Amino acid sequence: MDHATALKEADAIAALAREHADETEAGTRLAPAVAAAITGSDLTRWWLPTALGGYAGHPSTFVEVIERISAGDASTGWCAGIAIGGNTVAAVLPEHAAKEFFVNVSGGCG
Repeated sequence: MDHATALKEADAIAALAREHADETEAGTRLAPAVAAAITGSDLTRWWLPTALGGYAGHPSTFVEVIERISAGDASTGWCAGIAIGGNTVAAVLPEHAAKEFFVNVSGGCG
């Protein structure tokens, strides 16, 4: 995934998060549509090792992605940062363990 595509996905999630901000706040968790948008996006493969089907994205793009999502809704940005950032664990595990732990590589850490 390139920089421009990552930002485009982040902007789409931010717009949806903004639309559902009241629902997220009232429910004290991400609105289901927002959570589905995050888990359904290719952003969840950011920093997942390429051997597991991930993207070796640049850290500055990750920061910009989370910043843009957070501009739509801070809670959504926080959750996206944890969901996407959790993929870094796969890079430090032995490959067999990473493949076992990161079973759902289409959704990253899940």
